[in-house]
Amino acid sequence: MLGIPEIKEIWEGIQQKKEAFSKQIDKWIEDGVAAIRGYADGKDNDFQPKQGNAVAWGIIAEAFKYGLDPTDEKQRRMATAYLLEKVSWTGMSEFKAGLTASRTRQLCDVMTVSKDLMANLLLSAGGRAGTSVGGGGSTSELTNWDGTKKRTGWGLS
Repeated sequence: MLGIPEIKEIWEGIQQKKEAFSKQIDKWIEDGVAAIRGYADGKDNDFQPKQGNAVAWGIIAEAFKYGLDPTDEKQRRMATAYLLEKVSWTGMSEFKAGLTASRTRQLCDVMTVSKDLMANLLLSAGGRAGTSVGGGGSTSELTNWDGTKKRTGWGLS
């Protein structure tokens, strides 16, 4: 099937989007870990909004990476534990490390993740977000084996 130019083009587009999404997941995790460490090294009593947002996306990314459902509180807590495992705790007191982990878990507990957000992320992960098939124009016309135009089923030929 990949010998058909239109299908090959769609397949390659999907693969590129999946690769980009995987890199985005890794970036969210990296940013979440950096925000947790930044909080641990700072003097704030709680995560600043930008830090909190980075941590939240890191938790969602970890959940996604491990096949967990971040809309479920228990599974989101598991993802938080995975994110905390990635943080380097060297060079800080046991108290500060414990406080940071506790604040991160508290942030997890107050998070709400919608099913719609997860549905959109799953579409992106599968490389389907923003992918369209069919439509007009010379670059997206589907053809039959004999070179004739395929009917799209939407009254267009």
